[in-house]
Amino acid sequence: MNDYSCYGQECEDYVRHEFFPAKSFPFHGNHGVTAVAFDDKEELLWAGNQKGIVSSFYGINSDISASFPAHKLSEIRHLLTHDEQVFALTYDSVSCSSKPGQLLYRYKSPSLSNLQCALFSPPNHLYLGGLQSDIVEFDFEASKELRKVEICNNIGNVILRFSNSFLCSGSSDGKVSLLDPGSLSLVHSLEAHNGSLSDFDVCGNQLVTCGFSFRNGQHMIDRHLMIFDLRYFKAMAPMKILIDPMFVRFVQIYSKQICVVSQTGQFQVLEQGSAGFQSLIYDVPMSGGHLTSCAVSASNHVLAFGESTGYLHTFFANHESLVFNHFLADTQFMADDHPFTLSSAYDGQLPAAATYYSDAVPTSVWTPQEGGDHLTQPIYHNLVEDGFAFYHSTMQPHDIGAFYEGANSTEGGCAFTAVQPEIKSNISAITNDPFKQTDPSPPLLIPKFYRKVEIKYSKYGIDSFDFRSYNRSSFSGLETHIPNAYCNAMIQVLYFVEPLRNTLMSHLCEREFCLSCELDFLFHMLQQGSTQTCQATNFLRAFRMIPQVSALGLALSESDEVFGGSVDLSRLIQSWNRFILQQIDSELSSQKLLGLESELLSSLSFGSDILDHCPIIKTSDDNIYPGIVDQSIECCFNESGGNLKGFPDDTSLPSPAENRTIVKQLFGYDVTLILSCRVCGESVERKASLLIVDLIYPKLSGQGKESRKVPFAKIVVSSLNNEHKMRSWCSSCKKYQVHYQHKTINSLPNILSLHCQLESSSDFSFWKSQEQNGSKLNSDLCTPATKLCHYGSACMRTDCRFRHEKPKNYSLANSEDASRSSWVPFDLKLLRNPDGKVQTVNGDTKTDENSDVEHYELIASVACIREGKTGGKDHLVSHVMAGKGQMGSSKRRGGAASGQWFLFNDFAISPIDRNLAVNFDLEWKIPCILYFAKRDVSQNYNIEVCNPITSDVLFSTMSPVSPPIGDMTFVPLELSELPQEGDIVGLDAEFVKLNPETSEMNSDGTKSTIKPSQMSVARVTCIREKGLLSGVPFIDDYICTHEQVVDYLTEFSGIQPGDLDPALSSKYLTTLKSTYLKLQHLINAKVVFVGHGLKKDFRVLNLVVPPEQVVDTVELFHLPKRRMISLKFLAWYFLGLKIQSQIHDSIEDSRAAIHLYYKYQELSADGPESLNVQLEKLYETGQMLKWHIDEQQLRVVDLNLDSSLP
Repeated sequence: MNDYSCYGQECEDYVRHEFFPAKSFPFHGNHGVTAVAFDDKEELLWAGNQKGIVSSFYGINSDISASFPAHKLSEIRHLLTHDEQVFALTYDSVSCSSKPGQLLYRYKSPSLSNLQCALFSPPNHLYLGGLQSDIVEFDFEASKELRKVEICNNIGNVILRFSNSFLCSGSSDGKVSLLDPGSLSLVHSLEAHNGSLSDFDVCGNQLVTCGFSFRNGQHMIDRHLMIFDLRYFKAMAPMKILIDPMFVRFVQIYSKQICVVSQTGQFQVLEQGSAGFQSLIYDVPMSGGHLTSCAVSASNHVLAFGESTGYLHTFFANHESLVFNHFLADTQFMADDHPFTLSSAYDGQLPAAATYYSDAVPTSVWTPQEGGDHLTQPIYHNLVEDGFAFYHSTMQPHDIGAFYEGANSTEGGCAFTAVQPEIKSNISAITNDPFKQTDPSPPLLIPKFYRKVEIKYSKYGIDSFDFRSYNRSSFSGLETHIPNAYCNAMIQVLYFVEPLRNTLMSHLCEREFCLSCELDFLFHMLQQGSTQTCQATNFLRAFRMIPQVSALGLALSESDEVFGGSVDLSRLIQSWNRFILQQIDSELSSQKLLGLESELLSSLSFGSDILDHCPIIKTSDDNIYPGIVDQSIECCFNESGGNLKGFPDDTSLPSPAENRTIVKQLFGYDVTLILSCRVCGESVERKASLLIVDLIYPKLSGQGKESRKVPFAKIVVSSLNNEHKMRSWCSSCKKYQVHYQHKTINSLPNILSLHCQLESSSDFSFWKSQEQNGSKLNSDLCTPATKLCHYGSACMRTDCRFRHEKPKNYSLANSEDASRSSWVPFDLKLLRNPDGKVQTVNGDTKTDENSDVEHYELIASVACIREGKTGGKDHLVSHVMAGKGQMGSSKRRGGAASGQWFLFNDFAISPIDRNLAVNFDLEWKIPCILYFAKRDVSQNYNIEVCNPITSDVLFSTMSPVSPPIGDMTFVPLELSELPQEGDIVGLDAEFVKLNPETSEMNSDGTKSTIKPSQMSVARVTCIREKGLLSGVPFIDDYICTHEQVVDYLTEFSGIQPGDLDPALSSKYLTTLKSTYLKLQHLINAKVVFVGHGLKKDFRVLNLVVPPEQVVDTVELFHLPKRRMISLKFLAWYFLGLKIQSQIHDSIEDSRAAIHLYYKYQELSADGPESLNVQLEKLYETGQMLKWHIDEQQLRVVDLNLDSSLP
């Protein structure tokens, strides 16, 4: 059982929606449980069985409180409590008893026949329904019938529920009748299922049902839930589920959830509107029978299930204080002179899992007329009768449990008593523990906010998915449907390293595939997104184009992306972190050297022949730049440093230390590696700058060593000071010899990047043993609150079930490591000794007064969530601390408190307690990467972000890919035409398809999208709105693609095969990065983009544009809850223009969009009412023409001949 009670208030909204098995216990022999209910005021769970016994169980420990027979011959069909009374419904009577067990009265009447349900109506009335045509209103205070109202269905009323406005009555023919609560007259009837109704529940104005359909001559269970809006009497979208639903209940905490239960012992808790395959399936630890009843407590903290073998099962929510009711009353227990015990001894006659009723039974509650002799008679009664077999008729002997051969059912109904199994001689092999009878291992429970959230695709694609409902922060998430999105977790971590982020956001170079530039663009999106979910499409596209990525195995295949495969994400993300830091360092180093060379040459007074002595730097895209490599810079310094050899004295270069990139300044630590031959003793020294610390764990061997506690700081220190043996070439021995490698630490990094490297079972065992040793939380914190003990501190019972107050001087902080429950600390203190070794610092460590102790604080952790065991896919999440100096400043984003921790699960972001960042349950949460930063490291780097994109990007006409063969289709901007804030720019983009859509066909004939098609931008057009060249494009770029195109979508994009190939294209072909810079500069200049369907354009372009800078004509001419209208139809209706006659042209579409914008301003000038009238006429015309343009009504205007805009 997972405990999350110590995780804090921040994650409370999520963890309380999760349930875990609490207790399974027998209830009065092997007689099936026929009814369960929670008390309306007290901490009691009530249950009734086939033999007419009613029992109550107190609190979360389910201690028995009272037990009494409510009827001697009939099973309990429904239980209801009110104040101090409990009502038990049988076949033809209603018994009223006090909660301790005193029988008050039993009411029988000819009007009561085959009762099934009861419903309380304030102040003192009960509605009684069953397989009869009448609903009886009963006054339980006066114990008399008030009225009997006949319902027109003549089938019966097997389920009764109240909604906000109606009394809802469910019948076995699959219909739900909505009745007026006062007159009980029929208001409306809902056709839920055409076979029969199994169950329904009501919450507010919503009603959910489950049941059967009549197909192929028999009743077949419907694997979907029907949902109705009672305000409009309309059916909403059904919810598909994976299990066979028999019971359904609303579970309300902060949002509406639906609990669906099957008879086989499985249940799901679904988010309303989600698909069942995306929710965890819980298994009830069954004891060989099937579920017969279920109930949800008023607090929604506890679920209870009754089984046909006489077992009760409870499930608890992960909540810090479990209660049945929020407003509790004192519980009345059974008097001590009427003891009641339950026995589970095996007597050779009953099934091994069954129990029998002991002899110590209080018979004083029986009336003299009934007698007590019937109490222990083995009388079995069949709950299922003719006409009420609407779901038992589908059961077969091999399906659920077994048939009771003595059941009197003409339709093959199943009684609650299972057939006795064959008794085997090996009785010791039989266990009474229901948890061990099904699966020896407990179910794997993963908190909801750690699970992978699958994007639900509709016919509108991804645009209809509500990402904002998963984001509980002011930060932007990242989408998951693009290839290699596994690195989203580490991208978020790098984004919150403020010095690195500010440096990259000021970076720009000429490489086509530069990850530093792409991270610059992506970080701008995350910063400007303001809770909007972003895509890392362009970054991952450039990532795939780097040759080292494929060589290192960092690019996942399509099968691994869709189905998970056998990819070890823990190892993969560590390799990705190592690669990305080295790649950024390499790219920034090359740019810094190029800038250094340019500055140097401009300051020197000698000729340019110095270039003959300069080496050449080759970048990854084979562009050659004259430059100076690191070794050349170091050899140019005099021994005293500063001046250059052979150059004037006033010419100097920065020291090599000052030329370190921001990556090496933050993550790098300098070491001296000493390699000594074991044979001859020759030593070789080599200096290096490392970025990663790989944790190395001791080997566990022998008994008792697994429990040995090793501080995490010592593991870090031993990994830094690691010494090991290796085979290497010895120049003295002239052959390969075993060498010892020693390491001297010359400096400590500002940020410790620790790779956990849990590669072997030994590493897992060591980490797990340390987690257990590090857990010092007091067990009282994990125990749900109960009532205070009346005896207080004087209580002498060791097994007292009540709560006891702690002494005033007791403090959890007094216990060791009480603030957390994990082996990983939140801070480290390290000291580098003069001999180059690193040691930990604690209270007992002696240090010099002048020694510098480095204080590190945890700022981020990345974990792999193993959902493969629960049927899902493994994925990565990150815990990041926002604010407090080293991370992203809290004033940059409102609502993020300084030092607040957040969980980034792709686009699902939530604030969490900091303990979650260091708690690793190795069953499902594997630590991967830990970032420890020096205190106030950001204050040591005063790096201001400067926008590297200038207006020069708009004036260039030279194609970076190939010179244009034909005439250019655009006229570049002049300096006088530079766009200003508020200027209108017409925009349109065309796309091609790189990967087709992955979908599957459901059993009902509908199609479900597993992965949407991957699109790539192929053409971008921007046109002028004013000036002499109004309507003429100043950007018309065709984007060169290096990936295979599976569909050019020529009919919709106008792109022909070969247009994007540098060897064949006659278009102005450019790179995506070049076009991206132009659009980003226009966004920074705060121009207003006008176009049609710009939301999709910006999504594929990977741009975030403020809403005030977007005018989308698809939204301008749209009425709520009506269809979106195409640009072609709008241009014909309002402008009389014929566009897109053969293929789409982005220049033509951009001009039409600006014309429509002018038309909208004209129509809205007369007020919104006049505009709505015109829009209504627009929709009427479209519906009349079925949205196909009548060619005979066209007034053709060729935009290509008249391109000027008014």
